Amino acid sequence: VGAATDDEQYLGVGTADLVTSKLTQLNNIGLRSASTVRRYLKTTKSPTEIGKELAVDYVVAGSVERAGGRVVARLEMTNVAAGRV
Repeated sequence: VGAATDDEQYLGVGTADLVTSKLTQLNNIGLRSASTVRRYLKTTKSPTEIGKELAVDYVVAGSVERAGGRVVARLEMTNVAAGRV
């Protein structure tokens, strides 16, 4: 897997902002700030490790890439306590 281009990074950040915006509309959901979360963009830590560091119950992680003329987003929600998706 190659490094993300600037365009792909831009798409990823935009997608993260969109997901965050939608999640904030739900009741009983606490979110970490974008600046706190973005420090993990290039980490090799697992979502479970990140979740423990941030003291959260769940971590949503994923990727965004171009496939032909389409944009493909893959998201996973990890239960930090259970350590599974």
